[in-house]
Amino acid sequence: MYYVFTPKKISSIIPAALIALVVMTTITIFFKFDIATIGIIPTSLPEFKIPSFEVSQLKQIITLAITLALLGSIDTLLTSLVADSITKTKHNSNKELMAQGLGNIFVSFIGGIAGAGATMRTVVNIKSGGTTKLSGIIHSISLLCIVLFMAPIAQEIPLAVLAGILMKVGIDILDYKFLKIINFAPKNDLAVMLVVFFLTVFVDLIVAVGVGILLASMLIVYRISIESKVKIEFHKEDLHDVDNKDLRILNINGAFFFGSASLFEDQIENILDTKKLIVNCSNVPFIDISAIFALEEMILKLQDLDIEVVLVLKHRHMRKINRIDQMKIFEKVKIYNKIEEAL
Repeated sequence: MYYVFTPKKISSIIPAALIALVVMTTITIFFKFDIATIGIIPTSLPEFKIPSFEVSQLKQIITLAITLALLGSIDTLLTSLVADSITKTKHNSNKELMAQGLGNIFVSFIGGIAGAGATMRTVVNIKSGGTTKLSGIIHSISLLCIVLFMAPIAQEIPLAVLAGILMKVGIDILDYKFLKIINFAPKNDLAVMLVVFFLTVFVDLIVAVGVGILLASMLIVYRISIESKVKIEFHKEDLHDVDNKDLRILNINGAFFFGSASLFEDQIENILDTKKLIVNCSNVPFIDISAIFALEEMILKLQDLDIEVVLVLKHRHMRKINRIDQMKIFEKVKIYNKIEEAL
């Protein structure tokens, strides 16, 4: 109640969360309520130790370290985006991750646990008026003072008070702008949002973020795949305006990658009755190694059937193919930069 209804004139000077924390903790101590509290807090600094491990454990340690680094980075970047949205600023991702990495390296020498940016703490900080780098420094110094000098008092803070503060923070970080347009949002995006929401509530935030990124990536691949088109055309003679059955043009429009390579392979089966084939990739913005392998298989297959293959590629795609053409398959194929030259 203190947190929610504190007047702005007061909360602009003293954070409402801090008022609620101090007042309710004082009441709890004065009336000696028998409720759960934070509990015992260490009152001394940890000892400096050099981490030691067996060589046989190295594989497991590296796997866990990479997992923690990835999940911690995702959590920090998510927190940074939330902070940007509230403060209307722009964070530097490289600085954030470098600082987090260095901090986690040094904390290992005192037996600490790897950490990352926390959305809840960040939102409380911003709502309390801490919008600069100085707030992070004050936060660290305050925790140090609590450990060294104020642990007996801090350990009496009721968990119910902390829960109330976190509930208010949870309400504050809701994206009301999205809720207003939820009925008009694409169904695929809405499905991803609901999955992430329920995983956050019932499982864990980091798991939810990881699953959300995976689903969003799959959704992007699907969207790019359905927008990629592979079409067969007969070449029309300029003078007679008739179809030349001996020459066909296979136009590929959109990204040519593993998601659309299957469309390309399906179309090849429909052009085995021609004598010449032009594969027009001039409208392809991106080509990956799976698509290059599909082109190699197509060339070898059509050459066995005495069908001549001509490619139309952009210069950057030609350079990429030449770098990985170890079997020299593309050296035997005529490659042009424009469809007019190929025709």
